[in-house]
Amino acid sequence: MSRTRTALAAFFICVTCAGAAQPAHLTISLQIGRTSLDLLDSVSVAVVAHNPGDAILTTKFESPQEDLIEIADRTGSVIWSSAAPPPPRGVAFPPHLRVFVPGTTTVIVRDWNELASAGWSPVAGTYTVRARLLSEKAQPAASATIVLAAPLPPAALPALHAAQVVTLAGTLDAARLVLTGPSGHAPLSRRLIAAPAGVPIVVRGYPTDQRDGTRTFTVTRWAPLGAPAP
Repeated sequence: MSRTRTALAAFFICVTCAGAAQPAHLTISLQIGRTSLDLLDSVSVAVVAHNPGDAILTTKFESPQEDLIEIADRTGSVIWSSAAPPPPRGVAFPPHLRVFVPGTTTVIVRDWNELASAGWSPVAGTYTVRARLLSEKAQPAASATIVLAAPLPPAALPALHAAQVVTLAGTLDAARLVLTGPSGHAPLSRRLIAAPAGVPIVVRGYPTDQRDGTRTFTVTRWAPLGAPAP
């Protein structure tokens, strides 16, 4: 074989090597679902895996939980996490395999109740949803941004439509029957016995018109507003 033919053969071999298909890698994305931007509403977070190749990808997980979702504030501090509690002492979970076919696979859908892990409501603002797969080796990750709107003041109660679901913010009186803000107040349909008086809270619910012509706010959920002071 001449030198020219030898060089051409080597060239074609190199081209074949360079064009060989690279192994596909699993990635994930987030799908955020919600009905409103209100505080105390719920947020649905779906973790979706993407297998871009034509072959099945098998991933090994060391624990039963395959994903981790976190909510972080502007400073990067995690206020909520889906991390499972550690197993009891002496209990060990065997690793398991999960198969991901080509295309997309929903790993899990979790509902965040918009409360921090300590039970208080975040304030209005921008938050980051972070997720990753807890696989043994590479851990694909993704993030998304959500914005929580400012709650309404108690004075907005008269202008609301009947049964309109909203979130109000204010402070409770000593009897825990009236929510008060800078420009007015909202009588509540029931006493919030367990709620603290005199500190900012948020209540979610709807206006109810009573037979005597008065309007109260029917509370379905409540929580302290913002992280408690140290």
